[in-house]
Amino acid sequence: MTTFTLRVSDSLAAGLNSAQMRDWLDAFLRQPHPLPHDPGPGDERVSLTLTENSVHAAAANLKCPASSALRRIAIERLGIPRPAVAPVLLVLDPGMPTTVTPGRQADRDRIPGARGPGTIPQNRALNGDEMAGALIQFLLCVLLLGGWHFLNFSKKKDAKAA
Repeated sequence: MTTFTLRVSDSLAAGLNSAQMRDWLDAFLRQPHPLPHDPGPGDERVSLTLTENSVHAAAANLKCPASSALRRIAIERLGIPRPAVAPVLLVLDPGMPTTVTPGRQADRDRIPGARGPGTIPQNRALNGDEMAGALIQFLLCVLLLGGWHFLNFSKKKDAKAA
């Protein structure tokens, strides 16, 4: 047996003990299945005495660190609701913005070109086609502004002459 210390939320810390976690780990390892996402570390520290092999087997199965695997198993078993979160604006490359709940990868997967919260677009060089398109847009804007200015100036000149 090894002592594992992990950080968890207040609500999760209240319901955790070593004996329960050992049972939950064994049940998970007998029948591995998808678990809720890790909510991340909280403000409370909990020390659990568990078999090292079980913890590492669960972490390997879930492809995450041991502390994350333990939190995920505990959340599933305790049924602690996720904290309410405000919708976050996703930036769409080709279309209009939409709002989704943070952490819902399924929402981002179904929206082409969506980037999740906190994603910063990387600066990159424009390729030849993109550069040509940008140059054409710039020239069209200059021509439109020049034409508007010319028409406006001609009307003022005609008004003065009359």
